[in-house]
Amino acid sequence: MRILKKILIGSRNLLLFLFVSSLLAVVAYKFIPVYYTPLMFIRVYEQVRDSKPIKLEHKWMPLKQIAQPLAQAVVASEDNLFLDHDGFDMIQIQKARADAEKGKRVRGASTISQQTAKNVFLWPGRTYLRKGIEAYFTVLIEWIWGKERIMEVYLNSIEMGDGIYGAEAVAQAHFKKPAYKLTKAEAALIAATLPNPRKFNSAKPSPYMLKRQTKIMSLMGKLLKIEMGYDSGDPDSESSSRKVRRRKKLRAESDTTVRLPEKNIYIRNDNHMSHFIYHDLGRIEYEKALERQTVAFNALLEAKAQGRTGENRLFFCEHQPVLTIGKSGKDTNLLIPKELLVQRGISFYHINRGGDITYHGPGQITGYPVFDLDTWKLGLKQYIDRLEETIIRFLAIYGIKGERLAGATGVWIDPGVPRKARKICAIGVKSSRFVTMHGFALNINTDLDYFSLINPCGFKDKGVTSLEKEMGMEQDFEEAKARLHSLFTEMFPE
Repeated sequence: MRILKKILIGSRNLLLFLFVSSLLAVVAYKFIPVYYTPLMFIRVYEQVRDSKPIKLEHKWMPLKQIAQPLAQAVVASEDNLFLDHDGFDMIQIQKARADAEKGKRVRGASTISQQTAKNVFLWPGRTYLRKGIEAYFTVLIEWIWGKERIMEVYLNSIEMGDGIYGAEAVAQAHFKKPAYKLTKAEAALIAATLPNPRKFNSAKPSPYMLKRQTKIMSLMGKLLKIEMGYDSGDPDSESSSRKVRRRKKLRAESDTTVRLPEKNIYIRNDNHMSHFIYHDLGRIEYEKALERQTVAFNALLEAKAQGRTGENRLFFCEHQPVLTIGKSGKDTNLLIPKELLVQRGISFYHINRGGDITYHGPGQITGYPVFDLDTWKLGLKQYIDRLEETIIRFLAIYGIKGERLAGATGVWIDPGVPRKARKICAIGVKSSRFVTMHGFALNINTDLDYFSLINPCGFKDKGVTSLEKEMGMEQDFEEAKARLHSLFTEMFPE
């Protein structure tokens, strides 16, 4: 009996010690940066065991120095009810359990809170013991830390590549920039790796990853904004707990949100997503597209003249082969007789935009933003700069560095390299009372042979290129349009 009593007392003391020490650890990590985690040491051990170079890249960054889109992206991809649950997504847990009972492949149902608890305090594994301890720590961090601290620790501790941990490390290693400068597209690409960050590389995205990125970016635009991180719109970091409570109430009560039960996603109605209406016209004759945007342009001008708020519209389309020349263009930049254009099935138009001669045709995203620039308080030069920046960010998704060329609108590749400068996107705009029409022509899978018929944009010593040519293979055109549309929503927000 005495021995049994000692065992019981020892067990009690051990449990009490474990409880107190775990509680103290959680309290401490509410304030102290988490520089190392058990997983980091496990990965180092595996590297030594396999005779591989030791790689451990990690730098702690406060949440306010991590770009807000990254928080948005991980919520969209990993846990879209993060702000609403208390650590556990019971619906997903029940679905995972039902799938297991049916013999289906068991999918993960862990929330960001659960993953954070595991990353900081535990080891990888699927045993019931580990999951039980994970649940215990999840309750503690939800109670003691709160959502913003959980997100801060998660974005600093999660494995984001082989030997790479946290937002700052992956931003520097894969995008050569600090974490606060990550774009929406880069954030979505990082989030796309999270199912298996040692298999998927955000610096060298596979076609599968690019598809996941597109889906994540779409969800990011639909979710209510996660007001955490750099440029979140909330300069008062000390009000975070109040802010989270306000957002939970908004999610529960706002009539501008819609619940999709099958995926547990909150989205905004289209009228609240952006300051423009999007139209995909598909492949359309140039004259018909010109008529559509002219009607929209005149309607927006009329509304503005009457003091009403008109409808900004963004048109995407492809054209049948056509050459257009702007007001300042020279017919001498057309290198073949106009009669031969007819024989080759190529239309030709003098139009009222700026710029010189260019080509539109199949495989090219031709975009016509009919925008009232006062909506975004932009001047014409600022607007063109923003169009160029949108295209530059689009190209960055594909690992291509788009640049500007002084004195020439549009987006270029290698603009400063003699005999290598090549244009991938032409820009030409008409503006009246800060209402715009015409826009840009972005070469995706464009037949570049047509450009041999002209001096593109009036240049005789510079070439043209396409996404297909730069990537070495034909690109998914619909996917490219979706990505570009998402970037326009980001660059011209409500």
